[in-house]
Amino acid sequence: NGMTSPCNQTFSTLKCYAPPLGLDPIGPDVYLFPGVNYTIVMDGAPGPPLRIGVMSNPSFTSINLADQNQTIGSVRSISIMGTNVLNVDLTEISVTVGGEKCVINPNLVAKSALSCDPPNFIAAGVYNVTVSVGLNLLLDVGFLKYILNGNGNDRKEIVFPAAAVAGGIGGGGGVLVVVAVVMIIIIAVVVHRRSSKSKSAQVASLLIQMENMENAMAEECRRAFVELQTDLQDVSSVQDKNYPFRDFQTFAMRFLFPSASDDHIVLKPVQ
Repeated sequence: NGMTSPCNQTFSTLKCYAPPLGLDPIGPDVYLFPGVNYTIVMDGAPGPPLRIGVMSNPSFTSINLADQNQTIGSVRSISIMGTNVLNVDLTEISVTVGGEKCVINPNLVAKSALSCDPPNFIAAGVYNVTVSVGLNLLLDVGFLKYILNGNGNDRKEIVFPAAAVAGGIGGGGGVLVVVAVVMIIIIAVVVHRRSSKSKSAQVASLLIQMENMENAMAEECRRAFVELQTDLQDVSSVQDKNYPFRDFQTFAMRFLFPSASDDHIVLKPVQ
């Protein structure tokens, strides 16, 4: 369509980004059409015409809910949900948190999600999460909230009137008991929230690993089927040429006892 895009040259490779084609995706893992004509121009001289297939763009929509709060000094991997993630090479995908790189884990990438390790910021705050694909696709998927502890920034102070405290102390420390009970409840809630977040993250990681295992198994089945078809074709070609075959007894003796003579004891009838 006449659009151009620059290429980057290294010692042994030439890396070119496809220009934006302005096409509407049909669906996941679907070719928009069989191919697009393109030409590599070097020093003003065009090369031979080539063709390349076009896949639907990957899309990233949101961050896993359990990963949206991060504790400073103890950050966890985050899972970013999407579609068509495997339609592009992993090196073309970049994730940033507040402008800093989020390192993608190649072992936790599936068709509908990827996982990355966010940077460990020193200051608490809310940081924007952006996913870029190639040069032309830039997606905002949400925010990460960095906090100083697992409670978040919504902590509330419990204030007791001075008279009540004084009266409690004078009356045997009843208010202190109430404060202790409240603190125990708060600690229990915090522990429960941390446990829930950890379990959600583990579930998301397991789902990605299961999907990767399913893809690997499907690929192995495909390869085994191709090998089986090849073996069947080889056998068919041998049969068509009418090669002579030995009888089973002779084949078994030659295979099991290659150095035995034709009058081996095994060949003699049972008395």
